[in-house]
Amino acid sequence: MKPLFALSLLIVTLIFQPVQAAVIGSFAYLDPSATISPTESVEVWVRLSINPFSDDLHIDKSDDLLGLDASEFPTQATLNLDGGTDRTYTTYDVAGGYVGGFDSQFSDAYDLDIDAFSEPTHWFAFDGTLQAGHYMDFLLFTYTPTGGVAAPGTYTLDSAVMGFMLYGTNQFGELLQTQLINFYDRNSFTRTVTPIPLPAAAWLFITALLGLGGFKRLRRQAAA
Repeated sequence: MKPLFALSLLIVTLIFQPVQAAVIGSFAYLDPSATISPTESVEVWVRLSINPFSDDLHIDKSDDLLGLDASEFPTQATLNLDGGTDRTYTTYDVAGGYVGGFDSQFSDAYDLDIDAFSEPTHWFAFDGTLQAGHYMDFLLFTYTPTGGVAAPGTYTLDSAVMGFMLYGTNQFGELLQTQLINFYDRNSFTRTVTPIPLPAAAWLFITALLGLGGFKRLRRQAAA
């Protein structure tokens, strides 16, 4: 099984229009807003729908290039570090999946569960064919409350992306990478954390204490 890679979009150093354009799909959050308790974990699910007029999305993880059509791979990539100079691929080494999120506030109170990347429902586990006109649901991220409890408030993932990246080298041995297929959702995913309500027994206890305090004040007033 070939490795797939999770990349932060903030540190990707190469920019290129995604190729393999024959695969066209839409990507959207499932259940984009909800209210949860401070102890609940958050699973970010997305639905990938392949356009009826698109080619099928076929991934073969037994192949270094994931079974993608190498004849449609780019010949060059743009390296940001030297001002945008084009670099020509001399080798295509491997293709890997990636996921990313923008301006996530979940990091303020949640930890990203890296183990969830190995779940069979995760994007990184996809191996097979998603036919044109069909859709599949994927687990993108799992967040767990830091310390077991998240502070009340609203947490937002402004947008998300997933796709496949091509890795290779040029004649100088520099590492090049290019987005092959890119699916993204520019909408927001939010979870509103509400305080844990006091159980009924606690309210009865508090009411009893208040009643006892009032009774004592009345006795003191009567004695005076």
